[in-house]
Amino acid sequence: MHHKNDEFEDYLLKHNILGITSLETLYNLENDITYQKSLILKKNPIKGEFDYAHLKKIHRFLFEDIYDFAGMDRFELGLEYFGKGNSKFILGSEIPKWEKIIFDELQEKNYLLELNHQEFYEELAALFANINALHPFREGNGRTQRVFIMQLANKAGYDIDFTKVSQLESITAAKDGMFNNLKKMENIFEKIIVKV
Repeated sequence: MHHKNDEFEDYLLKHNILGITSLETLYNLENDITYQKSLILKKNPIKGEFDYAHLKKIHRFLFEDIYDFAGMDRFELGLEYFGKGNSKFILGSEIPKWEKIIFDELQEKNYLLELNHQEFYEELAALFANINALHPFREGNGRTQRVFIMQLANKAGYDIDFTKVSQLESITAAKDGMFNNLKKMENIFEKIIVKV
């Protein structure tokens, strides 16, 4: 899902390390590379503690062949405002405060390990909505958090198949989640999570 936003697009063109000057070429290549990288991660997940540093490691791995900001968040890049449509994400300067709250809570909940199926997908939907609201990266938030959530689910003995959900469904659920309405997100997770 890409935004028609000149400033946003200029930023991506300026910060790609492949010298690409056409946005269409950049997006096509970005999709190809990150798809290949996510397949690698299915077999060899990024090691980490399911903390914020782990999320950033995943972003770095997915995007390091494309952008010079791979693995860096908007706080580190000095990018304050970021929004899509009527969704306004957490300010860059607020990211350190909120990532700590989100990931400390995940740790307190023991990484969702001891939950029944319903508790698990409800908690996972809430976590997904929180990481989405954080939107820490300049590009690639959705892909990064899907990999993170998939690894977290695997650790708890579940598998997630994101291909079972359409992009439109995901976007609608994410938008609702921004306003603390998690019903659509929970419905999606209930549908795509299986115990392994």
